[in-house]
Amino acid sequence: MDALMRLTIEAECQRLIYSFAYGQDHGQADVMAALFTVDGALDRPGGTIQGRDRICAHFSRHIDRLLMRNVVSNVVVTVIDENHATGSAYFVAYRHVAGETVGEELPRPSFFGGIA
Repeated sequence: MDALMRLTIEAECQRLIYSFAYGQDHGQADVMAALFTVDGALDRPGGTIQGRDRICAHFSRHIDRLLMRNVVSNVVVTVIDENHATGSAYFVAYRHVAGETVGEELPRPSFFGGIA
């Protein structure tokens, strides 16, 4: 594989990560889910969500009451071959669900990693 092909694959994979964050920021659960294959999986705190339809349903739960903004950094994509790559990124998510109040204990930050 030549350098241009490797860079193209890296850029396409990075775009997937940023598109996921953009979709979440704008309440587009269907757009987020479309980034996954039909049998794709999302590993996140609390477990794995399996399947595009379940991923969409998960992110649709509070869509009408959720205000969220993501800051994405440390995006690293490793190209294995023309059809395979692995990657990871840090997500800092600022979120507010209408009607929720924050008590004395603030929510703990979540780590989203292992995006492949």
